[in-house]
Amino acid sequence: MRFGLRTLLAVSTVCAVLCAILFAFPLAVELPILALIVLVAPSFWISGACFAHGGWRAFFVGGICAGWLPQAALMYLAATVIVSSPALLTSGEIPSIFNDPGIRGSIAFYFFLPLLITLCGGACGALVHHLFNPAATRTPTPQPTPESSRLHEPYVLLESRLTALAKEETK
Repeated sequence: MRFGLRTLLAVSTVCAVLCAILFAFPLAVELPILALIVLVAPSFWISGACFAHGGWRAFFVGGICAGWLPQAALMYLAATVIVSSPALLTSGEIPSIFNDPGIRGSIAFYFFLPLLITLCGGACGALVHHLFNPAATRTPTPQPTPESSRLHEPYVLLESRLTALAKEETK
């Protein structure tokens, strides 16, 4: 499998931004950003299910079917975090336990767990599509025209000109 330079650059940028969100920002800034990512993710999956074709549509539909319940639970949690984050910012009473990297990592894990479940469901959907629809995923190989079928044609294309066959060639 080969990837283009733009794809690798985009993946590296996304990974760098996520690492900055998870490890560099304070918790009061990290949680609302993660909550907004959680709230926007379903629109990505629904748009993919509506506008994709073939195996990609199966991927997005499988992802929606597998991840809707964890995503709904996390959307509820994200909405409560967004509503309560101004109170956290103004009071400044974030417990010191949240500064532990293990606790922050587990918070990020719970925010990205529905995404992992959704990706696994999408992979299962694409696999089922490939297993039950193998002819549509392969490109048809062109069949060469036999030499005998060309002999019955009265005209031949030579040097980009249409030329009639000579009488002796047709006999």
